[in-house]
Amino acid sequence: MAQLLPGTTTQRDRTMSIRITVALIAAAFAMSVALVEAQPQPRPGQPKGGGGGSPAQSGDVITSTTPDLTARMLRDAGYSDVKTVQSKDGKTHVIGNVHDTSVAVMHVYDDQNRAYILDCLVYFGKQDKIDKEYANAWNKKHRFTQAYIDDDGDLNLMMNVELAGGVTSQFIKHSAQRYAAMLKLLYEFKNE
Repeated sequence: MAQLLPGTTTQRDRTMSIRITVALIAAAFAMSVALVEAQPQPRPGQPKGGGGGSPAQSGDVITSTTPDLTARMLRDAGYSDVKTVQSKDGKTHVIGNVHDTSVAVMHVYDDQNRAYILDCLVYFGKQDKIDKEYANAWNKKHRFTQAYIDDDGDLNLMMNVELAGGVTSQFIKHSAQRYAAMLKLLYEFKNE
């Protein structure tokens, strides 16, 4: 049997290389068509850019949110005792309960005071037999959320929801439901 040396190719290699190149070009073309079709389309009678008024309908594309809108979406997602709270820096955030757990939804504001990222966070404090190994095992097995042990040894579960580029309020509601589901899974998770 002949040995293929580095830098040499056979006719079969060249044919395979051409097939792979054609497949990559076709995939890139298909993705570019899909991306063009997936772009948000303006709706008649609505302001462009998603920023003008309050994005009240679930189909409106928004690039930022307000604490009041976030609170409404949490209620729609099944959270109870939802309220807005003000932090020490004067920014307003939202707290609600799901699975008998208080969930903070922190609004990350840009320099124009628009909340363009939501951080869902539960602070559990110190937990017996819960350490970095446990958090790493959770993160390896589950997507969407991040469990971590902070500098004080406390367990936290966080999920980021980015609004940049535009999302619907339905997406934010669905993200809140996903976070609730992940929280429930964390309660059931055993690192074995």
